[in-house]
Amino acid sequence: NVVEDLDGDGIEDFYDPDDDNDGFSDASELAYGSDPRDPDSLVNSSPDGITLNNLRVAEGRPVGDLVGTVRASDPDDANGTGAYEFDFVDGNGSADNGSFTLDENGTLRTATVLDFESNASRSIRIRVADEHNASLEKSFVIEVINLPEQNALPVKQPPPALPDWLA
Repeated sequence: NVVEDLDGDGIEDFYDPDDDNDGFSDASELAYGSDPRDPDSLVNSSPDGITLNNLRVAEGRPVGDLVGTVRASDPDDANGTGAYEFDFVDGNGSADNGSFTLDENGTLRTATVLDFESNASRSIRIRVADEHNASLEKSFVIEVINLPEQNALPVKQPPPALPDWLA
């Protein structure tokens, strides 16, 4: 009898739950549509969450002001060390993508000086993709916080009324 042990782990393939020793069971690879005998054919789930740690920005801040950080969660990345790419995408909720920048680390910054009086909220749409290009998109609404205008002219007060006896 010849014992077949594709991955050389000492467990005959018939009894081995992971024939190619890639960390994914043969059953999950078959369900996903990948080859359970090929260690380069991996099961991959899309990221299942995108978070932005801050949804508010003060008006009048300079271009490049830090708004927050975008993070992804992925069922394939239990310890949170995966590589992700963040980008703005067109679609529902992307009207104000041009008002911000988003770098490869997920850092969101202002691309314009925001003004509460012209628009009290801004909507952006972000796509996250994992190293196998499985992706998820989500929209966020950024609230622009109204601050007292520093260059506003003082309001002129009417002169005090004269007492009756002087009038």
